[in-house]
Amino acid sequence: MWSKDSQLYFLSWFGTIVGVFGLVVSVIAIVHPEGFPVTPGQLAYIGGSSLIVGTATIGVWRLLATAITRSDIETISVTKGLTILDNTGNDAILIRTEKNRANRKTLAHTLTVGGIAATGDVKEIKIDGEVIPSSEWELVVKEYRVVRILQRPFTPGEQFSRVCEMRIANSFPKKRETLVHEVSQRMRELVLQVTFPETRKPNDVRGYLAFGDQTHAALSAPERSPDGRTFTVPVPRPQLGGSYRIEWEW
Repeated sequence: MWSKDSQLYFLSWFGTIVGVFGLVVSVIAIVHPEGFPVTPGQLAYIGGSSLIVGTATIGVWRLLATAITRSDIETISVTKGLTILDNTGNDAILIRTEKNRANRKTLAHTLTVGGIAATGDVKEIKIDGEVIPSSEWELVVKEYRVVRILQRPFTPGEQFSRVCEMRIANSFPKKRETLVHEVSQRMRELVLQVTFPETRKPNDVRGYLAFGDQTHAALSAPERSPDGRTFTVPVPRPQLGGSYRIEWEW
């Protein structure tokens, strides 16, 4: 039995060949129809029908390819907000809010929350307001992940939010610091936000996109709150694999 990849590959080539055949026959029917043992009308009908079938096949292939390659849970948007609580940058809260959609019914009754990391020490983790015991934190390649039990499986098209909150220490003590988000899946919007303590506001805040250690492009100027403490950078359709950053000096 063919694999799904093989079936899609065959479907794409079938649609392309039939479509090209139909296009060639249609052109011949217009330019040089007398060389065929059928009437020009019949020739045009054959070419047009083949072209329609080929185009429709390619369309079906694209829809099936998209449906098959979609993940079970798709991220719609991510907001990553950092609040620095003291003048030294040693005490902070980092909150990541995700809006998600289930693309198909999930069979599992668990949900893994990953990408929990900080340059300093993670002191506490909350998922949707619930404090997670440190015994349930799993360290994988310098990042923590937590498995949560679902009350029920998700249904196709269902949207839900997930809030991961971390209390972190010794993460932003330097004069120049950065909040980073690595885009590992496609989404409609990414929002980065930093709130500074009242007694120590930044001198310079900027946002930029990087790939690896190389700066790729500057982002729009951060939106500043009226009190000068909170800076926000919204990013529509962030690039997959990009590293989006807010950098500040204080």
